[in-house]
Amino acid sequence: MTFRHWIAVSMKGTFPRGRKLYPAHYALLYFTKGNPKTFNRDQVRLPVPICRHCKKDIKDYGGHRKYLNPLGLNLTDFWDDTAPARHSKFKARWGINELKPLIPSRCIELTTNEGEVVLDPFAGGGSTFESAERLKRLWIGSEIVDCTLIRERFRRNLPEASEAVPQLLSMVLKEPNLELQIAATSCRKSSKKYTTTEPKNGLNGSASEHSSLKSNRL
Repeated sequence: MTFRHWIAVSMKGTFPRGRKLYPAHYALLYFTKGNPKTFNRDQVRLPVPICRHCKKDIKDYGGHRKYLNPLGLNLTDFWDDTAPARHSKFKARWGINELKPLIPSRCIELTTNEGEVVLDPFAGGGSTFESAERLKRLWIGSEIVDCTLIRERFRRNLPEASEAVPQLLSMVLKEPNLELQIAATSCRKSSKKYTTTEPKNGLNGSASEHSSLKSNRL
């Protein structure tokens, strides 16, 4: 794997940790297998910052404002326009740390094109899947607890999404592989008898339901 970037994501509002500096950012480590096939740096740009009171540019850019790209500023390895997900619009599971869809959206848009597949093996609240769906990417993932809250997220934020199974994935995932069956302790947040690592139902392209795995309680 080739290390390309350490991206600092501003995340103010966290809690002090003893005799240490106040943590105010997360780190995104960007690795690729060799040279990346897709890197849409010129398509992912930031709006020119303006004052919320006078609506004028905050900076004068040394008198070179007219030379700025009309599509916006270049994306850097420091993202200071992010914040913790605290509003119900962005959060699916309360009490769990989640990222706003802005962060996975930017990563997906930067590294993939429409119609390509996005994999998230740790689904959490489903923000990656929501972002992939909005950007017209296919997506597949797994989660160790049941996926009810992720489905509710889609019904709330993307009610127009319809189920579909990508043709290439359906050819691969026709039958479950029983050798992959795992045992896991039950989750206190889940009311189900079983925990599940099933891929999300195919809203605009996910794995077939036959690829779901269920595990008994220990």
